[in-house]
Amino acid sequence: MQQRHSRPAGMDKQIMRHHYMMLGLNLLFSLVIMYLVMFAMIWIPGDFFNNLNMLYMALMMATPMGIFALHQNSHGPWPTRAS
Repeated sequence: MQQRHSRPAGMDKQIMRHHYMMLGLNLLFSLVIMYLVMFAMIWIPGDFFNNLNMLYMALMMATPMGIFALHQNSHGPWPTRAS
């Protein structure tokens, strides 16, 4: 028997799309920051050596963050107390 996940009350497609877009922007921003941090120990511009492997390393750091965020947020919002 297949179970269908229902959305929380009041959560329409536009809000869901906005949340996924913000997650994507956050992951992209984190990817850029992690890529630039790898060059933090360079003293002079002559020591700068750009390599595709550094982009792969930044992707390998950002990918688990995205998977973890999707897993944690798939269970819905945090429980709230009724007033």
